[in-house]
Amino acid sequence: MLKLKNNKIILALPFAAAIFFLAATMFLRAFPLRYPSLIYEYSEKYSLDPAVVCAVINTESRFNENAASSKGAKGLMQLMEATAEWAASETDKEDYSSELITNPDINIELGCWLLSTLIDKYNGNLDTALCAYNAGSGNVDSWLTSGETALKAIPYYETKAYLTRVKRRTLAYRLILGIIGGKYES
Repeated sequence: MLKLKNNKIILALPFAAAIFFLAATMFLRAFPLRYPSLIYEYSEKYSLDPAVVCAVINTESRFNENAASSKGAKGLMQLMEATAEWAASETDKEDYSSELITNPDINIELGCWLLSTLIDKYNGNLDTALCAYNAGSGNVDSWLTSGETALKAIPYYETKAYLTRVKRRTLAYRLILGIIGGKYES
């Protein structure tokens, strides 16, 4: 409570609570979290930061498992069918079929496997791997000069913006995952 010169009391607590609730609601709408157990499971299996996985999912599909891009990418982690089939064969998913691409369990695992594979390909450079996740490793390979594994320049505006969004959203998801607890450690 605040006391003013004319002794009128203003109840600031309800106003502050309303502002906090509004801000929290807006934050949670901007950074939804669905399927945390799958995200933790596959992040651990493929040695990924779960906050990065959440940020990729948020950027790719806003956690909409039925999302489909105009280029044909599908599911939470927006996988192309050919990429999903390749990932499924590499992860021994013998009964995989293209109808399963939007299944959250399968899509998150295949997306995590792909991201981990790209990180390995680019010698642990997450930024370069994220660019390859967005633009394709063939494009990224052509952007790299001989012998380099880190990008000095990203010629596609969309990929530059994608990388910025994922990095910013990773910070938000570190906060969220830190609040809800679980296996996440900074």
